Amino acid sequence: MLVFRGGRVYFAIDNADPAQLHSVLGHIVSLFGWRENWNMMVRNAMRGDFAWHKSAEAYIKLFNIAIQRRQL
Repeated sequence: MLVFRGGRVYFAIDNADPAQLHSVLGHIVSLFGWRENWNMMVRNAMRGDFAWHKSAEAYIKLFNIAIQRRQL
């Protein structure tokens, strides 16, 4: 499934099954053919900060919340 949010395109899979994966990959391949749109999506993705430390910080917060709730 394609999701458009905030001027960005996200590829989402609701059910982890082969048919849906095939469908999403088909959308990705077809978008690759629209060179201008594809290049715009690549540039947008490259502007994002996907560094591991951001994910690690989020996991640490989540684990701390779980520990606090467990101690209650």
